[in-house]
Amino acid sequence: MINEQKKQEVQIIKKVQTKQLSLSKIDEIDMTVITYKVLKKLDACEDGLEWWIKNIGESFLVADLSKIEDDYEGYVEWLKDKFDNYTYDKYGNAILHSNSDGYSWDKTYDNQDNPLSHVDNDGD
Repeated sequence: MINEQKKQEVQIIKKVQTKQLSLSKIDEIDMTVITYKVLKKLDACEDGLEWWIKNIGESFLVADLSKIEDDYEGYVEWLKDKFDNYTYDKYGNAILHSNSDGYSWDKTYDNQDNPLSHVDNDGD
C-alpha cells in the first residue's frame, strides 16, 4: 500500500516537472476550479505546483479555498489573493484587479491572448 502511494506521488511529481500537461494560451479556462492548467496560468512556482497536486489534488473548487487548513509557505494565501482581488476573462487573463488599499487596474487582450491596454488608478 505504501509503495503504491509512493509510486503515485512520484508520477505526480514527474508530471509536474516534465510539464506533460500543456497550456495553450488561447484555450478557454474555467477559473472557478483550481487545476494544473489554472495554476500554470497564474504563474505558480514549481514547488507550489508539486505541493498542490500532492496534497490537494488536480481539481479543487475556488469557493472551497477557505476550507484548506494546511498552507505551504503562504501558497494558499497567495491563491486566495489571486481569486479574491482579481477578475479573469474566459481565457484566464486577469482583466481587473482591486485591493483593500484602493489600488485598481484593468487590462484588455486581443484574441491571441496578447495584452492591448492597461489602465490603473495611479494614472499609468
